[in-house]
Amino acid sequence: MVRDAAIHCPATPLYRSSSSLTGFFLHREKVFLALSLLLLAVEFAAYLQGWHLEEVALLLAVDGLFAASYVGWMRLRLNYLTLPLQFLTNACVFLFMVQSIDHEGLYL
Repeated sequence: MVRDAAIHCPATPLYRSSSSLTGFFLHREKVFLALSLLLLAVEFAAYLQGWHLEEVALLLAVDGLFAASYVGWMRLRLNYLTLPLQFLTNACVFLFMVQSIDHEGLYL
C-alpha cells in the first residue's frame, strides 16, 4: 500500500523520469513561459508610457531603443500575426460550439 502511494506521489524518486526528452520539453516550457512574461512586461511598460495599439504611427517620432523595439513588435503583430491568430480563434470558437451542440444532443 505504501508503494502504491509512492508511485502516485510526484516527490518520490519512483515517479521521476530519467528521459532526456522530458527534460527537453520542460526546458522549452520554461523558455516559453519566460518569453511570455517578458512580452507581458513590455506590453505593461508601453501601456504605462501611454502608447496604445492605435497610435503605432505616432510612435515613429519617439526616440529610444525601447520605443523602436516596441514599434517593431507592433508592426510584426499587425502585419503578420493578426490574421492567423484571428483564424485560430474563430476555429476554436467554432469547435467549442460544435462540441457544445454535441454534448446537448447526447443529453437528450
